[in-house]
Amino acid sequence: ICREYITAIRIKSAMNIAAADPVRGTELAAYFTHCNLQPVHLLLALRSAMGTAFKHKNYILAASFARRLLELPDMSSEKNADLK
Repeated sequence: ICREYITAIRIKSAMNIAAADPVRGTELAAYFTHCNLQPVHLLLALRSAMGTAFKHKNYILAASFARRLLELPDMSSEKNADLK
């Protein structure tokens, strides 16, 4: 799991470098969501990627991220308390 977080940090830093290029930023945001992160961190990555895709008027990709957000287990429920 440590390797996945290192990969995620590298992608996030590349997103900051490519801030001027919206296509590359959206692509890196999509890659960032495919890292094997804990569910709480995946939720943040999906929300960020959805916002980035929506800002750049890529509504199909934003809808895909929203769908993945809805498919995540509910973090506040008692049966999923062990996922935190």
